[in-house]
Amino acid sequence: MRNLISTIPAAVLCLLLAACKPETGTTDKPQDRPSSEQTAAWIEGNMHSLVQLKAPGVRIDSIFDSQNGYRFCLNNGKSVSVVPDSCVTEAVPVLYLNEKNELMWSADGCLSFEKLEGLDCSLCTDESGVWIFDFMGMGTMPLTLPDGQKLEFGKKRNPDACSYSLFKSIRRHGSKGTVDFALADGSVFTLNAPFVYNPPFDDNPWDHFDKEDNVLRDYSYAGYHHGEICPPDVNTLGYTIYNICDYGAVPNDGKSDRQALVELIKDAFPDKGVSYTSDAIHLPAGDVPDARIIIYFPEGEFILFGEEDAAANNGVCRTLNFHMGHFVIKGAGHDKTRIVMDAPGAWDEDTSSGGFYSGRPMLAISSYRGIWSGCQNLIITEDLLTGTHTVPVGSTGSLKSGDWVYISAHVSDPDYARELMEGMPDVSAMSTWEIINKYVSLSEFHQVKAVEGNNVILYEPMLMGRVPASDHTVYLQNVKMLEENGVEDLCFAGHTPDPYKHHRSWLDDSGYCILNFGSSVNSWIRRCNYEDIVEGTTFYCSAACSGYDLEFNGRRGHNATRSHVSSFVLFGNIRDYTAGAIDCTTSMYNAGVDAPWTGCLHTAGVNGDSHGCVLWRNIWGYDSTFESHASQPNATLVDCCRGALVTHKFGGDSSKLPHHLGGLVLWNMDLIMPLDFTDWWSGNVYVVKPIVVGMHGVGTQTSSWRDNSQMKIIYSYGEAVNPESLYEAQLERRLGYVPAWLQEQKSSISWKY
Repeated sequence: MRNLISTIPAAVLCLLLAACKPETGTTDKPQDRPSSEQTAAWIEGNMHSLVQLKAPGVRIDSIFDSQNGYRFCLNNGKSVSVVPDSCVTEAVPVLYLNEKNELMWSADGCLSFEKLEGLDCSLCTDESGVWIFDFMGMGTMPLTLPDGQKLEFGKKRNPDACSYSLFKSIRRHGSKGTVDFALADGSVFTLNAPFVYNPPFDDNPWDHFDKEDNVLRDYSYAGYHHGEICPPDVNTLGYTIYNICDYGAVPNDGKSDRQALVELIKDAFPDKGVSYTSDAIHLPAGDVPDARIIIYFPEGEFILFGEEDAAANNGVCRTLNFHMGHFVIKGAGHDKTRIVMDAPGAWDEDTSSGGFYSGRPMLAISSYRGIWSGCQNLIITEDLLTGTHTVPVGSTGSLKSGDWVYISAHVSDPDYARELMEGMPDVSAMSTWEIINKYVSLSEFHQVKAVEGNNVILYEPMLMGRVPASDHTVYLQNVKMLEENGVEDLCFAGHTPDPYKHHRSWLDDSGYCILNFGSSVNSWIRRCNYEDIVEGTTFYCSAACSGYDLEFNGRRGHNATRSHVSSFVLFGNIRDYTAGAIDCTTSMYNAGVDAPWTGCLHTAGVNGDSHGCVLWRNIWGYDSTFESHASQPNATLVDCCRGALVTHKFGGDSSKLPHHLGGLVLWNMDLIMPLDFTDWWSGNVYVVKPIVVGMHGVGTQTSSWRDNSQMKIIYSYGEAVNPESLYEAQLERRLGYVPAWLQEQKSSISWKY
């Protein structure tokens, strides 16, 4: 034990010993403190924390905020708690170094001191009287006071003071690389710790929002009309209502009702009719941006793709694709109206040609002519930065307020790709990544707020990282979007393979896909259930849309809901209660075992270069994770969600990695089981510098990440923070209030688990 104490400064030594509190003596009264013999025995029995520090190669890797102070995490997987005096009620020994460099201790409240035998401490003062120490082979460093003066022995404070034992307060300065330990007598030790990774905030990052050192992106623009209002009561819109039963559909007869839907559209749009292609039935044969119709499904079960439909087209499913804006599909209630996909939706006759994703969705609401048809390609003339609302272009063309634009960049530059990865180290897998050996693909949809000279002012902030305008690789294009489309008050049902197995066949991965929104803005799906489906609802090339109050039951499938190449999509109150076979071994179940609550393989999340998506107050099971399906998603908020974080469940082909670029925030997540991955940047998980704030729940009690340098911020791990919801707080900051619809939705949430 000769050089044991030389590895840590005196102040930290006292704190570490104090944190290992004795079992006896639970009062501060001097007469109730343990005897010298008891204290000596306790010190000897609790030296393991110091022995760990003495072990060759052991160092402090990171500092966690804990409930009462901090937790110093070592690179051998163990940790030592650090607490201030106010949090300790048990009797603890007082330690200090005397002028002879001997370690002294007291068990009676500093009434008497004894030498701690068997320990030879080399911590001492230099010739000028400055305290120095050698910490983990990093060289000698002085202890300094806040005013910059060096702490000299016997001059700044009484070495016999009881304040040697515990600290009055502890404060970490991440940006400075220091930790302050304030003593009861008013003096402060500053530990210079450049070797410790410190996230850049010592307190809640929300307190820095809208300040110069803010690192949180503004997620408040997600959702229908940017979250400011909810979709309307469709009965008040004055739209024409078409009842599917008036066109030959018979509920609960076990027969297909697909043709009834086709006849309904022919009647609603007699001048356009219906057209057929190899992949879809186009309803109608051309876009109707202002359809103003409601297709109503009354109580009962309706089959929109059955065995007879598949047989009539050589097994191939033609998606029923609605090319309309201001269009609603409505049922009598998620517990009353069932829309059934009774046969799998094959892509073509040879399903092997399409691989795992050769299935077709049963329904789609999407533009037939394409959103880029006849669009203007405007060249962006200056680099774009995160958070900006202003886009300088060479010419604004015919753009006007209210238009929707698509900002895209394909940048073939490995150095730029590494810039977006924010200093994450190169790994061997990167040699196969398209972002490195092909190009960076970034895209965002935005609404034009104003046009001023050669500047396009966006309603929402840019969320992608710095976008270079050099070589004219960045374009702004006006796009044609369908608006105000909704689906509500239905239950969708399919036939998920039992047992489900990921990538076993196209049936498992895309056999029963229900609904896609494409090229849609200010659209929604709400108050819907899904049973035994492979894939629920995808928003593709869309923006400012909402999916909320959705519930998944029955057998687990591949995907729940997701934003794909879309911007500012909100998925809220998504309840994924599906069950099935465990996909891989977890801490609770073995692979292949049926579990009561797994969740879909990928629950609600993002795919492709989606930006600004918010997952708000969702819940999922023990063998799932919010989807982050690679292909360069950016700026996603996982807000007040409950579920697991399981390896292999983020998704994504190995060539499309990383799973997520910058801007991923996990805010007040309730972790329901221990983590089964310890790094954000190795093996099966590659996420760029996530921000983890207020993660709590049973999973945090026994697990944490190994390397905090892989995160931009980790704050209050193990305990929730305020504000409870970052999305709600940012909306309130922007609008001055939390919208009533959001408060109502929040108050209605009642999770089963």
